[in-house]
Amino acid sequence: MREQRNMTGFMMWALAVAGAALMMSAVSGTASTGGVQQRTLSNGLEVLVQEDHSAPLVCSFIWYRVGVRHEGPGEAGLSHFLEHMAFKGTERFSGREQNRLVTARGGYLNGFTSMDYTAYVETLPRDALDLAFDIESDRMANCVLSAGDIEAEKGVVLSEFEGAENDPAFLLRQRVMAAQFPAQPYGRMVIGEKDDLRALTREQVVSYYESQYAPNNAVLVVVGDIKAGDVFAKAEEFFGGIPAAETAPPAPNPSRGPTGEKRVELELAGRTSYLQAVYEVPPIHHPDHVVLEVFQNILSGGRTSRLYRALVDTGLASQAGGWDYENPEPTVFAFEVALRPGVEHKQVEEALESVLDELKREPVEERELQKAKNQTKAHFVYATDGVTKLAQQIGYYHVIHEYEYVRAFPDRVDAVTAEDVQRIAGKYFVRDNRTVGWLLASNEQGSGGAAGGAYPLDVHWQHHADPSSEFADGPMPTPVPVPTNLGAVPAIHELKLANGMQVLIQENHAAPFAAIYGNIMAGPTFDPPGKAGLAAFCAEMLSRGTEKRSWPEIREDLEFVAATLGFGTGVQVATVSGQCMKGDLALLLEAAAEQLMVPSFPAEEIEKVRSELIAGQERRDEDTMRVAEKELLAQLYPEEHPLHHPRLGSKETVSAITRDDLLSFHKRHYHPENVLLAIVGDIDPEETAKLVAEVFGDWAQGGEPVRPELPPARVPDSARIVRVPVPNKTQVDIALGFPGLSRLDPDYYRADLMNYVLGRGFMSRLNMRIREEMGLAYYVWSAYWAYWGAGPWVLQMGVNPENVDKALSAALEELQGIQQEAPPAEELKLWKDYVEGTVARRMETFSGIAHNLVLSAFYDLGPYFPYEYPGILQAITGEQVHEAAQEHLHPKGYVAVIAGPVEAAPEE
Repeated sequence: MREQRNMTGFMMWALAVAGAALMMSAVSGTASTGGVQQRTLSNGLEVLVQEDHSAPLVCSFIWYRVGVRHEGPGEAGLSHFLEHMAFKGTERFSGREQNRLVTARGGYLNGFTSMDYTAYVETLPRDALDLAFDIESDRMANCVLSAGDIEAEKGVVLSEFEGAENDPAFLLRQRVMAAQFPAQPYGRMVIGEKDDLRALTREQVVSYYESQYAPNNAVLVVVGDIKAGDVFAKAEEFFGGIPAAETAPPAPNPSRGPTGEKRVELELAGRTSYLQAVYEVPPIHHPDHVVLEVFQNILSGGRTSRLYRALVDTGLASQAGGWDYENPEPTVFAFEVALRPGVEHKQVEEALESVLDELKREPVEERELQKAKNQTKAHFVYATDGVTKLAQQIGYYHVIHEYEYVRAFPDRVDAVTAEDVQRIAGKYFVRDNRTVGWLLASNEQGSGGAAGGAYPLDVHWQHHADPSSEFADGPMPTPVPVPTNLGAVPAIHELKLANGMQVLIQENHAAPFAAIYGNIMAGPTFDPPGKAGLAAFCAEMLSRGTEKRSWPEIREDLEFVAATLGFGTGVQVATVSGQCMKGDLALLLEAAAEQLMVPSFPAEEIEKVRSELIAGQERRDEDTMRVAEKELLAQLYPEEHPLHHPRLGSKETVSAITRDDLLSFHKRHYHPENVLLAIVGDIDPEETAKLVAEVFGDWAQGGEPVRPELPPARVPDSARIVRVPVPNKTQVDIALGFPGLSRLDPDYYRADLMNYVLGRGFMSRLNMRIREEMGLAYYVWSAYWAYWGAGPWVLQMGVNPENVDKALSAALEELQGIQQEAPPAEELKLWKDYVEGTVARRMETFSGIAHNLVLSAFYDLGPYFPYEYPGILQAITGEQVHEAAQEHLHPKGYVAVIAGPVEAAPEE
């Protein structure tokens, strides 16, 4: 699905800090494996290629230099709308056919739009590059753009717009940017304006397409398991015959100038207040840009950063961040703060100004500066994780500046001085250069619905730490034999410590870092009665200090080397995840072991975490999607069932949790025999095994391994609709469901394949009917939330309130339709092939590999299960899928929750 659209806010920040994945690559114009190679076709198309043979994949990214800056009067949102329309297809490849062909190869396709560009991506098996080039070359020149498709797609884009309007931070950002850059491109949201979108004509769309989608306005980037010479030849074959066009230059985004401070105030019904502030800063090609990147990490680089200490540690905010936009025109450095309940905006604004004033008065100390530099450079390296990310970064930097920018980036970071930081703080972060926005939540509460639920936005911070030790003698990892039917797959090593801890190790030298991921049988399903939120509370407390060190000491050690370490919870398990540069694995594992084994649960941190959890509940209860999910599970499962209760609990349950509760929960559940850990990356398996034994070997076993269990729940006897008002929203979210299957149920594989057909991807029946044909929703999907016990089957979609009945009726018709007859052989083959092709993509990144290894071990499926799964699905027949639909779908026994402005939805 094309879920990545608006490159604004924190998404832009993610691109900025992930940045130049090319740091590890030589940049050259000559044939050199591992380096970027470039050619320009006679029609002006620039082609950039980097060979990466770490996985049998290829990523094709095409970037057009067209975005918000190219839109004229009455055209706000046209670039983004045209991106949608490109997926409606050409005469050769309809939108359905584009998606069918990519899905059949197990591929991924997407598109997104920003201020300065529009991009399209396909990631496919290495032998399928022709498919990507065939699709992209055809829609560069031959998009149909029919009047009927344009009118239908308006409904989809307006649904996306209304979904964005449900986010109060989006509404504030929209007004802040418009005030900062009035009547200028960067003052508009990428998604545009509703009135302009509604009024768009086919003539406008066609004219814009013909003037902008041309080879001389595009950059083609290919990364993967290919030969550069072959790519250049294919680019000439597919794109070389497309003529160049006269393209209009983008509008400038001139400096706002010395216009003085501007202020925006917005009052909305809701639970969370926000403060945003933006300061004008120079474009990416300016020498100060690199200084601003380092400045960003001084302010927001983890829990030892200045903003976290000044705003979150002090209890003023639940979240706070600052990031530097990267644009080719004068742009902004933005701050966003989510206020704690009862905190005044003035107090937060004064605290933010105090942080900035201190940076103006005093040079940063050498260690703090070095830490920020380490983080800035490490983020570049982490972005090499997989061919898709790497291709994205090459194209991104080349379009907004030049890809050679990244070659000198590490040296430029190293050259930043404390004086540079002090200078830019005084130069740019002044009142006359900013716009400040306050969003005041009126604390008006929605009514209706039950108090319980699940699947909230978890509080999940990232932590960082240090100490290294010598490798000790210990158990050796055992290579796991590869099943004979799989052929050549990457080797997996398994280690079982004497205390029962299970570790899976895979070496991969594609990038010089390592990732870890682990499950601990200590998730919310183990919360005792009346203590909902205890597992999440305990997981968050792991990083708040140990019997050996305070948490500032631990986090300072990790953050200094840009290692990340986070603890959180799923539904059944607590999780640990992190990454570090290859030389810091000992430091990362020692920090993880210390915090898992001997947390100290300091009283003062308990109260901080309690307030963070309650603030997380407040944010959750403003998100219509999560409100609908929470209420659905509360309705489907009785109060004594673990799935009835939200993972973060409620204000009442979390307020009642004591330190003794936390100590007891940790003692009862955090044992090595209940831990599954995977380590993947630029490592040596034997040395890694010795290190694991060194740091975890003394952890005392507590008993036999356990797995979470969920009691069965009854399917409702009839259909029931529950309406949950959420104030000040534009779109409603619908969650429809009923009790489903266990992951261990013998029918799971048949039901899972059935659900691929029904609602698992862009070509699914639900998406093609409700989004593509009816234009009612920006997103619609269904899934089995299958656990050790039976979880629910859930369908979710976001629609305009007036379209609730149409969308629900269409969804139920699709459920009934798949029950009436077996899917055609061609449709079933499409999804079987899709699953087979997703294996390589699933295992594209270090973190993805680690996560899948742990899941396979968790369900006792064997380490190589991700590679075996396609074969299991290939053996399933259409009749078996039909039987699964008849047995496991319940279109007459369900609960549907509608959350949002329900008063605008017609009564059913």
